[in-house]
Amino acid sequence: MKKKLFGLFLFSLILSSLAYAKIRDAGNQETAQNVAETSIVKLSPEEEKEAFKALERARKRIEKEDKEREEALKLAEKQAQEEAKRIEEAQAKAQAEAEEQQKQVQQVQETVVQENGNTVTEVVTTASGLTPKEEKEAFEALERARKRIEKEDKERAEALKLAEEQARAQAAQAAQTAQE
Repeated sequence: MKKKLFGLFLFSLILSSLAYAKIRDAGNQETAQNVAETSIVKLSPEEEKEAFKALERARKRIEKEDKEREEALKLAEKQAQEEAKRIEEAQAKAQAEAEEQQKQVQQVQETVVQENGNTVTEVVTTASGLTPKEEKEAFEALERARKRIEKEDKERAEALKLAEEQARAQAAQAAQTAQE
């Protein structure tokens, strides 16, 4: 009894699949007729081999382009990471130097009071040799360099993205011409 039910179920499943496929094929045929008429060409064995060789060459070229694109992306990513690391190190170094200079200034600041009659003169010496204005300018220059590097990284990423899209379009065009 179970075998008969299973067989009946399997048979109905196959029939419904065939009916669905036939309906889908009819829809595809109507669409294909609207787009363009197609014809089947019988190729000789030599032509078939040449066609397969051409497809294989196109596949290898596409794989090579994909590999090169991946390598370029990896290289760009690595360079961006290295550049970001250098920027972070430079910022950390600049901040550490600023903190060190601040400590030195605090340690070395001496107030020398000289009395020349009624005049009291206060002399402040700094160990760094940088005035606060010069220090501020140095930090501003560092910030400008960081922003320029970030901008260049964004431009590189956009260029790589554009190159990747162009390669995809070429690959799609090559695949389309190979199919024709």
